[in-house]
Amino acid sequence: MKNNHLICKSLTKNFGSNNVIQNLDLSLKSGDVTLLLGKNGAGKSTLIKLLSFLSLPDSGEITINDVNYHKNNSENYRGQVGSALHNNMIYNDLTVKENLIFFSKLYFIENPEENLKFLINNLSLSDYLTKKVRYLSHGIRKKVSIAKALLHNPNFIFFDEIESGLDKKSTNELQDLILEKKESGSAILITSHMIHQSINIANKVLVMNNGYIYKTFSNVSSKNHQEIINYYENIS
Repeated sequence: MKNNHLICKSLTKNFGSNNVIQNLDLSLKSGDVTLLLGKNGAGKSTLIKLLSFLSLPDSGEITINDVNYHKNNSENYRGQVGSALHNNMIYNDLTVKENLIFFSKLYFIENPEENLKFLINNLSLSDYLTKKVRYLSHGIRKKVSIAKALLHNPNFIFFDEIESGLDKKSTNELQDLILEKKESGSAILITSHMIHQSINIANKVLVMNNGYIYKTFSNVSSKNHQEIINYYENIS
């Protein structure tokens, strides 16, 4: 079982005069599935980008196991995180297999084709491996993006409304993968508008508002699902 801990301290991100992230504190631990809720403009997507090292904070710090890799070893940080965002960040003129092999090599994964078998099978991608991404449906592109995020077995996984565009079968596949990664010790943070479904796989729920964590629900279970849903719906 992994034992990793990511901590954000006083994280701030501004775009001009727009304060998107304001003195945000966050803790993610191995084996947690954390559901991040918040209305549009709350700062969820910006936070995911900061955690994914796709954007840098203006102030504050992000550490993993007390090491600030942003300052000391950014490549090591990137190797510990995987993310799938609104923008799939895959190459349209490559096939699905070519994309996954290419990104596997960026992570120095040995025997990439062998490594891919689990993801291809569990995301039902085998029928699309030789097809160029530009000709695939939105939902299949999402699944390729998910596979890309998980290639290197990251310790921390970030999904930003990744279930958007997925059919029920694909959503179930994604949730099964998330639970498998949870059991293996990864920490997963997901944003979602499908609260009634996503809450079923979460053991922690955060509500974000105006750039900071407004409310935290720990020890989430079926006993307090409706309480959390009612709280969120009343403030949205």
